[in-house]
Amino acid sequence: MTRLALRGLAARKLRSALTILAVLLGVTMISGTFVLTDTIKGAFDDLFAAGTRGADAVVSGKAQVESEFVQPTPLSQATVQEIAKLPEVETVAGQINDVAALVGKDGQLVKTGGAPTFAGTFMPKPFEPINIDDGRPPKGDSEIAIDANTAEKQSYEIGDTVTVATTGPRRDYKLVGLATFGTQNSLGGATFVVFDLPTAQALFDKRGQVDFAYVAGREGLSEEEVAAAVRRALPGDAQVRTAKQEAEAGADDIGEALGFLTTGLLAFAFIAVLVGAFLIFNTFSITVAQRSRELALLRTLGATRRQVLRSVLLEALVIGLLGSVLGLLAGLGFAAGINALFKALGLDLPTTDAVLKSRTVIVCLLTGTLVTLAGAVMPALRATRVAPVEALREASAPTRTRLGRLAPWLAGLLVLGGAALVAGGLLTEGGDTSAKLIGAAGGAVLLILGVALLSPRFVRPAARVIAAPFERSTKLVGRLAHENSTRNPGRTAITSAALMIGLALVLFVTIFANGLRASIEDVIDRTFAGDIAVLHDDGFSPIPAAVEPAVGDVEGVSAASAFKGVETEIKGATGTSFANQVDPATLLSVYTFDWVKGSDADARGLGADGILLEEGTADKAKLEVGDSTRVTGPSGSADVTVRGIYKDTGLLTGYAVTAATFDQVARQPRLNSVLVKVDEGAKAKAVQGRIDLALKSFPEARARSQEEIKDENGDAISQVLGLFYALLAMSVIISVFGIVNTLTLSIFERTRELGLLRAVGMTRWSVRGMVVGESIITAVFGALLGLVLGVFFAFVVIQALKDEGLVFSLPIIQIVLFLFFAIVVGVLAAILPAFRASRLDVLRAISYE
Repeated sequence: MTRLALRGLAARKLRSALTILAVLLGVTMISGTFVLTDTIKGAFDDLFAAGTRGADAVVSGKAQVESEFVQPTPLSQATVQEIAKLPEVETVAGQINDVAALVGKDGQLVKTGGAPTFAGTFMPKPFEPINIDDGRPPKGDSEIAIDANTAEKQSYEIGDTVTVATTGPRRDYKLVGLATFGTQNSLGGATFVVFDLPTAQALFDKRGQVDFAYVAGREGLSEEEVAAAVRRALPGDAQVRTAKQEAEAGADDIGEALGFLTTGLLAFAFIAVLVGAFLIFNTFSITVAQRSRELALLRTLGATRRQVLRSVLLEALVIGLLGSVLGLLAGLGFAAGINALFKALGLDLPTTDAVLKSRTVIVCLLTGTLVTLAGAVMPALRATRVAPVEALREASAPTRTRLGRLAPWLAGLLVLGGAALVAGGLLTEGGDTSAKLIGAAGGAVLLILGVALLSPRFVRPAARVIAAPFERSTKLVGRLAHENSTRNPGRTAITSAALMIGLALVLFVTIFANGLRASIEDVIDRTFAGDIAVLHDDGFSPIPAAVEPAVGDVEGVSAASAFKGVETEIKGATGTSFANQVDPATLLSVYTFDWVKGSDADARGLGADGILLEEGTADKAKLEVGDSTRVTGPSGSADVTVRGIYKDTGLLTGYAVTAATFDQVARQPRLNSVLVKVDEGAKAKAVQGRIDLALKSFPEARARSQEEIKDENGDAISQVLGLFYALLAMSVIISVFGIVNTLTLSIFERTRELGLLRAVGMTRWSVRGMVVGESIITAVFGALLGLVLGVFFAFVVIQALKDEGLVFSLPIIQIVLFLFFAIVVGVLAAILPAFRASRLDVLRAISYE
């Protein structure tokens, strides 16, 4: 039986190859996800290890709350000197670590794809986080070094003049060195600039201070012993880690960030595997049905049911293993492809040689093999239930089992249960959010399975409608295509289910993206009372504080209001809340409050201890107007009193305080944005042009009009949407192969029938048209099911987020395009089967058994 199963695979090469391909594509995404994220994490691990090279311990300020772009309070030079006096310490060196803006030879800001341009200081031996590979380290306030990768891209050479901006206007420096960080030329898409320590302290307003102190201990002492000695000499607002702990802390932070990427990519891989499972199930169902006479003959010759079952499952095992191994190897190329896609979208992540861990190998082999076996179990069991004498008949068909009679009821329960889990997980308030999301995801899978099981009931009426135009235009060819597609509704339904999943998710993300785009535009229209916004070139990084007075002095500017931001904690509330520093004197000129409780007068009189809470933040902290609470940021805490509650899900999320409170909780010298109101009667476009001229000294800052802000947000959403489409393309590709597989196998099944049609005068073009019509009916049926599911998922998710301003609307144009896409998929999937069907030898086909 083993030899027979293997010979059967070899004899049915096309069917085996297509099934292996389905397994391969699903496993490829899993393998590629793990390889990519493991490679990126390995690169960051190397970078963080290089950052502490030569040190035994690293000292820094202690952050009470972690916040992006905001560092803890710097260490004083006196603290560094005290550490140097310790008997356990051989040497200590301080370092400034901040951000800057680098200008290319073309006079434009060097684009980093959203990554920062780091500014650091060169450190003496034995510390070697930054190496100068060409030239020398910078000395004095007129020299810098930059990373070798950026120098190559911008055609900078030693001796050139390079323009850099830090916390103030840009300045020119002489390039004296090309640097590397560890063993890499750059930090992914990021760039870095190197100063000497006194220059960096002056530029970043940290005279007499450092951000980090790197400590090398006496020979013979361990990292733990050096760190323990340093810890005893530190003030309460400082902390010390061993070099290993510092590297691991950075790696853990990156690991958490990559966890989101891994989870997201694995979700798409799961979708591809689920689609592949439908293809595998359908393929084995068809082949087992077509081989019923062969299997019955084996039973007649003495093969037991168990041997038949083992034979079919052995085929599945071999296909699963082959597909898994090939998918594992293909994942290396897929990882490179996804990384290239990220780069195309402006996200350049550092990588090293591809990392293939044993975990990746085990997960891929188990997933591909088990999914294939699971897809083959039911067809294999069905094969064992066929009576030998019944199967040897010409028109035999498997006997319908009790489970088959219960299938519609089971499908109905899955649909109802899945829909209830999706709605309950997303629409109910309170409870564990993670558990509800997991429940909703599980409900979505159950709903998809339920619809797939129930869909055979709708094949005939749907095919009648879909095929109507085809029948009217082609008469007999269209009718035959219609009848062929409804000959076995279960087969057609399962084949179309693969495409259903892909298009359901494509439509879901399309509707969600449209709702998000409309929500952002609505927030801007309702709350942004200004005319122009000055932001960082990348749209989210901070900009120098000197931008505000530079913009405020421009002719035609009525008011310029600066905003700062930082992550903080509010007493009694879980998680973090975003703190916005605002200026009450100018705020109402550029911002319109949507008050829940309070008024503009409360904003004007906010005071040094007042706080304005966004409605969601107030609910989370259970605070009302008049209540007192405490907010804690990276650098400290402040007691505040609630003056008002407003609603805003976009521009002013979290809460708003004045500079007096903000400076107590965070040391943030830079601004998030400057919003501008132009003089009445002035032309906003002309004022924006003058602001751009005023910002020439600040290359990282750029002025946008309201419409430009909307367009940029829309472009960002479109980029993310494109990424989703690219990742979902794998499941659509698998569904195409599913249609190809089904049509190809059905042609073998109908060989004699096709021969008879050709014998009575049907042309090759008519045969091809019949197969193409059958494929189109199958694809459009799957698309219609997918559209229904996609609309349902989008509606529930958007209803769950309606308080965030998301709006549900049906994208009619996209729906029409998706249906057209389904027709194209049907045509493409039919090319090979239609060609094979039309090339059958008539005499051999008539005599085929």
